[in-house]
Amino acid sequence: MATMSLSILGLYNWCADMDQDSIFSEFVVPESVDTEVLEANILMQAAPFEICYPDPDVLRELIGAWSAARIQYWNRIEDSWQKADEFNQLENFDRTETETIEHSGTDTQGNTQTRNLAGSDNRTPNLTDEHKVSAYDSANYSAKDLDTHTGTDNRSMTDTGTIADSGNFVHGHKIGRQARYHGNIGVTSLAQLLEGYNEAAEKWDLYAIITQEFIKEFCVMLY
Repeated sequence: MATMSLSILGLYNWCADMDQDSIFSEFVVPESVDTEVLEANILMQAAPFEICYPDPDVLRELIGAWSAARIQYWNRIEDSWQKADEFNQLENFDRTETETIEHSGTDTQGNTQTRNLAGSDNRTPNLTDEHKVSAYDSANYSAKDLDTHTGTDNRSMTDTGTIADSGNFVHGHKIGRQARYHGNIGVTSLAQLLEGYNEAAEKWDLYAIITQEFIKEFCVMLY
């Protein structure tokens, strides 16, 4: 005797016909996943299978609880693939080196000048003033009086002292260097890298992952 079975597609259409909330209304999915695309993919892939929970209200609630429990795992896959997709799939080597060389210190510079300027000026003047007059009827002069001045004039000059010029100079500088090395180190061909990338992309397809998990969780996988 044949038994009646209800597929997820049939239950989905029944809710639409009865103007009820979709069985996916509480479905929690990663941000990058288009909900309508995921729902259509699930309905297509799960159409041949019988649904485990034919009550739409129960199924709706269970889908919400199940997806809320799995969302962190799906988000990790999403985050990992987005980071991996930032790199060139044809390269297997990418390294960045950053180096900073710093120098600091104090240089002391000093200059001292010493001056010692000394000198003297000793002069001994010997001055004689003689006055002469002529007789009334004579054309010759005869001495009248004589002034003689003698003595010593001493002058000395001394200039001594020290001029000091000193100071500290602080010197510092920084040298930065950054280098990036990337490409294929030669152990894997470009074709192998591309093939591996495509295989990983297929395995990390969130639509396929969530769809398969959904079928295993909510469908009786018997034809």
